[in-house]
Amino acid sequence: MRIVVIMIFAVTVLFECGPKQYSEFTVDHPAKLSGQLLDPQGAAIANLKLVLRCGANTIQLRTDIQGNYDFGVLQPGVCRIGTPSNVWKPPEVNCDVRGCALQKLRIGLISMA
Repeated sequence: MRIVVIMIFAVTVLFECGPKQYSEFTVDHPAKLSGQLLDPQGAAIANLKLVLRCGANTIQLRTDIQGNYDFGVLQPGVCRIGTPSNVWKPPEVNCDVRGCALQKLRIGLISMA
């Protein structure tokens, strides 16, 4: 039993102290978050799950075949976005007067077993 508790503790510490699993950004005024998600070479990333948390609201969606996504209009506040994929780092978000958009994804750490 003790080893199970130690293993759970170790996994929790590694997760919390490991690489950031999300990108955090601030929305200054109501802004639409939509666009096309691309990889570093400019190719569309299809069917990628994205998770957005703004305050108490959580929205999950998948990009379409052309890499398009649409979270609708975000209200002012601090938001976090990430993907459960191990291949990609969490997307960075840029917001301006026209709205918000995800930047090109960056390749994450890939571990070979």
